[in-house]
Amino acid sequence: MINASECLFVTGVNSVSGSCNNAVYKNCDGNYYGKTFFSFRPQDSDSSRRILGWFNADYINFNATSIFSAAAPMRGILTISPQYTQSFHTKGLAEWFFFNGNDCMTVGIPNEYESFTIDGSQIGLSLGTVYDPETDSVSLITGKIGTVCAKPLVENFIIDLDYWYDLSAWHDRLWSRLELPVVYMKTNMGMSSCGKGTQVDEYPLGLFSLESTPVDEYGDYACNATPVPYNSIVCALQGDQGWGAVAPLKSGKFSADALSQWGAAGLHFDLGYDMYRSLPWYAAGSFHVVFPTGTRPKGTYVLEPVIGANKSWQVGATAIANYIKEFRHFDFGIYFYAVGTHLFKSKQDRVFALKRNGPGSQLLLLKQFQVGETGLVNAEREANIFCGEAKIGSALMFDGSLMFQFNRDKLVADIGYNFWVRTREKCAKRIWFRGFYEDAFGVKGDIPMEFQEAVGCTYNAPIQCINNPATEQCARICGPATEDATTITIQPCDVNYLSALNPTAMSHKVFAAVGYKSSWFVLLTGEAEFSSNNAALNQWGVMLKVGKDF
Repeated sequence: MINASECLFVTGVNSVSGSCNNAVYKNCDGNYYGKTFFSFRPQDSDSSRRILGWFNADYINFNATSIFSAAAPMRGILTISPQYTQSFHTKGLAEWFFFNGNDCMTVGIPNEYESFTIDGSQIGLSLGTVYDPETDSVSLITGKIGTVCAKPLVENFIIDLDYWYDLSAWHDRLWSRLELPVVYMKTNMGMSSCGKGTQVDEYPLGLFSLESTPVDEYGDYACNATPVPYNSIVCALQGDQGWGAVAPLKSGKFSADALSQWGAAGLHFDLGYDMYRSLPWYAAGSFHVVFPTGTRPKGTYVLEPVIGANKSWQVGATAIANYIKEFRHFDFGIYFYAVGTHLFKSKQDRVFALKRNGPGSQLLLLKQFQVGETGLVNAEREANIFCGEAKIGSALMFDGSLMFQFNRDKLVADIGYNFWVRTREKCAKRIWFRGFYEDAFGVKGDIPMEFQEAVGCTYNAPIQCINNPATEQCARICGPATEDATTITIQPCDVNYLSALNPTAMSHKVFAAVGYKSSWFVLLTGEAEFSSNNAALNQWGVMLKVGKDF
């Protein structure tokens, strides 16, 4: 959990230290929900991919022929590794984004007896209207519209280019390494729904409108009705259309289609030194830096594909060790490789929710006021206003692998374990929101934008359509909250800064490979990765690794 002092909101406004006591939404099974961004394990953070290129015979031959000596010719090893990974256990990733800690949400028009995960009117859905002759008013028909479910899928197509280079001409224990994984990433929320709304009836007068229409020659003006934009729940959550005074959704969208991105995840450079190499032991270490050649989050979609470590520079170190034992008919090796880096803060666009209004509040409608709260400008979407540019990083990312290798003649078999962890994300003290400024926005809830009222005290005083400044500061996406007819605007510490930041993420991977090794080698590998909760992906993968000594 982050402290308030670690993430202060400033866009010309200073937040009061200690006032941001953010809530964390977490199920009893340890899974998180109601988050607005998922930070993936970077595709280039995979020590198991690196360690699979090491072979018993190499280290035995190195020691026997003194290839590391200053007199030996310089040598390189180039490997090319096509790899495919795919996520599984879709429920955990759906829970991460959904507002109720489940992989399905109900949508409807709530009343005092029945509530739903999402109030459909907040996202542009309706079941129609009903006229009440006693109050001479029109209201929304209440009830269930339907259910929306998600089966998210994340796929990575990787071609890893890895070049190890001997620097013994400069120093007999010195070496370097360059690695560049090129990635095509594809994400899909897998949204599906049952049940539909209706677009036959317009929304009640003034509910979403800021326009009025003259009705007679006596100066009477009626508030306008607004057409219902959606009947599909999936389309409403994508939010491409506005309605009345409501703007289209530009950030925090639940995409109805697959999204894709490609790029180079990160350029890795090692400058290494052999600290000990006397059979059967070998130990080395290196200075490790990663140049951020990948992409940065944009905040447009909740499950957006990101290549690399969110555009963060990384600096750290690696530790390498192995033990090799020769037997009569085969060789046995134990290999260890670990890298730890600090992820420096990088500029990223993320959507932040509202603390008081709970999970899913990024989809709430807001009233935007004129200067001095004298009138209304429009009805904004929370995600549009509170999508902000923040500098975000992590103190440590650790990636370590332990591998056992059996080598008989030119045949190789590997089996290993990989552990990966990234500490919780932290953001800098300034966040630049795209549209927020103080005393300009209030939570709309189900309160109309306008109401009709007689102007003056005479019997035949004209009826005017007047802006309604009242807000529902505690309204949730599941429905309205009872509020006084007052105007309460959103302040900096009403923002839940934690909603867009990943907690500590951790995973465990097992991998195995079989192959052939001479002056060149080929390995066919398989892997399965399991996370401790839904803060990291569960995924499986296959890889073909081909290498050549030079």
